[in-house]
Amino acid sequence: MSELFNLTTGISAYSKWVLIRLITKKNIGDELSKPDLIELGCPYNKFKKVIEELQEINAILTRKTENSKKGRPAESYIFIYDEHTEMTKLLPSKELIRIKDEELRVPVKIVWCFFVLNQDELGYVVNFTLSNIAKACGLKDAEVKTAISQLIDLKFIQKAIKGCTLKKVEDKNKRNVVGTGCNNLKRSSCYKIIGNNQNNFIYLFTVPSLTNLESYANRKKIYNFSGALIDFFFSEKIRENVFLRLLRFEVDSLKHDFNFLCQQPKEVFSYFDGVLLKLVSMGLSYLLNGGTKIKPVSQEDAFNHIFSPADYELSAANLGYGTSCLIKNLANIHIHYILYSIFHSLKDTPKVGEDIEKYLSSIHSFKNKGFYINTFIKNTHSKVKFSDVTSINNLILFTNLDLSEKVNSNDRTVKFMDSKSQLNNGNYNIFHIDLKVFEAFYKNTLTSEQN
Repeated sequence: MSELFNLTTGISAYSKWVLIRLITKKNIGDELSKPDLIELGCPYNKFKKVIEELQEINAILTRKTENSKKGRPAESYIFIYDEHTEMTKLLPSKELIRIKDEELRVPVKIVWCFFVLNQDELGYVVNFTLSNIAKACGLKDAEVKTAISQLIDLKFIQKAIKGCTLKKVEDKNKRNVVGTGCNNLKRSSCYKIIGNNQNNFIYLFTVPSLTNLESYANRKKIYNFSGALIDFFFSEKIRENVFLRLLRFEVDSLKHDFNFLCQQPKEVFSYFDGVLLKLVSMGLSYLLNGGTKIKPVSQEDAFNHIFSPADYELSAANLGYGTSCLIKNLANIHIHYILYSIFHSLKDTPKVGEDIEKYLSSIHSFKNKGFYINTFIKNTHSKVKFSDVTSINNLILFTNLDLSEKVNSNDRTVKFMDSKSQLNNGNYNIFHIDLKVFEAFYKNTLTSEQN
């Protein structure tokens, strides 16, 4: 957790917000009046409590002066916070300023500050449950839930992975998920900060069905990528496609027991898909922002995102090992399916073919000096009016990367089937390639480079 929230444990959200405003706006020794503190965001009805809490953490000092008229001495406040200099360096003022003048309640603003101060290098906020955030912010769980909903509506954050509870599952050899220590393994949600101008552009990638959706729906009613992995290992009747062929190519030597997957409820597969698409977003960000080699998502990355805080070093002895390996491989396939779909559609650019150097050069051509490419992948159910598209499961790329003048126009009418997708039906750039060409490229080029 960020240093500021560690240092302010136990004080209210209102006091935290006023302290943040003081750190970003005032200097040590500045004298403040009551109107000054009100202007910084201290509510009238919380003023006394905020003053008391700021005094408790030695952030302000109360000074009384004699009035010229008879009556109680006037009070002013001196800003004396010892951590001011260090906190000034750590607080990303540009991101905090984004919400300063918004007509929002303090709980929303302090939750935004929590996300900003606890994001990783790619803008993800992970390993915090709702209760963790509430305790750190000095709020109730319900207040945090409302604040997160408002931040999503404002497009300040996106929910990358929805948390769930993984059941502790034992097989005939009495192996179980490492590190649970109880009957349930609760997974926290994962959010992503939306940078300025991050979501100006939306692109749709058509994805071949991972399984025979009709027969699969009749049995399990699970519309998930990872849910199809059960049929992949236990059914001979699934419809063959490029992703399953490549996945079989990647994991042919694995001989793990997948009873763990078979016994999981629907919510767990939705969670696995969230992890999968976060790994895809991470891999895209790395390559598009200047990675000089094809650096695949690792199995440790997948395992840690699924089962953290389980110990990866002991993972070979538990049922999570095979699951993380499959999701890792599927993530790497999707990363390059998306990138190759783009480069396959580039205008006035030689086709990549099987040349790894041309492929890397094409990726790096998108990286302009001083320009960071934001990427965020989501799965959506959508119908596309486009020839030879057989699946309603598609991937959407939210990004600040403008491809409209760089690729051959391939926009078609898209109808989004998800009631909560918050996306409008209309024309979008659609990337759809010859799957046999991609399969050959992936096997002959990428896997040889990785090995």
